[in-house]
Amino acid sequence: LQGFISTYNAAMTELSNNRGQTDVALHGESIVYQLTNALQKVANCGAGTGGISSLAALGVTFSDTTGQLSLNASIFNSATSGQSDALTQFLGSVTGGGFLQAATNAMSNIMDTSSGVLTQDLHTT
Repeated sequence: LQGFISTYNAAMTELSNNRGQTDVALHGESIVYQLTNALQKVANCGAGTGGISSLAALGVTFSDTTGQLSLNASIFNSATSGQSDALTQFLGSVTGGGFLQAATNAMSNIMDTSSGVLTQDLHTT
């Protein structure tokens, strides 16, 4: 989970570095906003039906001012204590539902070689 948060924050930082600036490579490119929206959807994904229904329920918080995620360890520990089945259900797998499948699908939609956002953006520039 901490690895996801670190990677998410790094990606959001890079996207933020290209938003609102006039002297950057991606100035005015819609891809910056499309990628930002896709990442935010992944972070806000509700994928569980059991005791854990979202990353927020696991203690992942979103900063309104920085756009970064952080993990509240005490909430995580409380949410997962004795809840290994609920955690496993929420996380799921890449092909078997849950957060991991939702995140994989979102990234696939971005990177798909025939219809992904990145592919379409490369073909229109």
